Amino acid sequence: MNQKKKIIVLFTTLSMLSANLKFESIKFGMSESLGIFGIYNVDYKIEKFSNDLYLTYGFFVFPIFGGAGLTYKKYITNARPAPKSKRSANLYLTSTIFKYYALALHGDNIASGTIGTIGAGLDLLLFKRKKNKIHIQAGFISQYNFTEKDFFESPSDKPAIWPTLNIKFSR
Repeated sequence: MNQKKKIIVLFTTLSMLSANLKFESIKFGMSESLGIFGIYNVDYKIEKFSNDLYLTYGFFVFPIFGGAGLTYKKYITNARPAPKSKRSANLYLTSTIFKYYALALHGDNIASGTIGTIGAGLDLLLFKRKKNKIHIQAGFISQYNFTEKDFFESPSDKPAIWPTLNIKFSR
């Protein structure tokens, strides 16, 4: 089986597996778990082990590269939404280990490897309706590529620090 078919089988399996887990959120933007590999990102809570553990997977705007892994996200503060505005702000710390893939545009070559991510940020609850919530999350992450034994290059002038900003839709 070529590598492209393996990736398709992996994401199909993840989709079926996630049907048995509790849906937590969908994020659009630079995520705190997968970084650039998860511009479109889905999180499922794994309550059996911890309320802070998630199966996460996602991909870039086009699924030419993406990843899947486990995220531990701990909220440091636990602010309640204000009664009138329904808004709140919470700080969080996060750590993720994930496998990534990058499809070649020509041929059957696929780059893959393992990356570890640590980060921190601020989760702003903007709107809360009956069961649905809309958040904006902003922060920073640092990613270490275990396959290449080096920090993942960042666009900032600070070595290995990536800014994160996303819109999160949750229940």
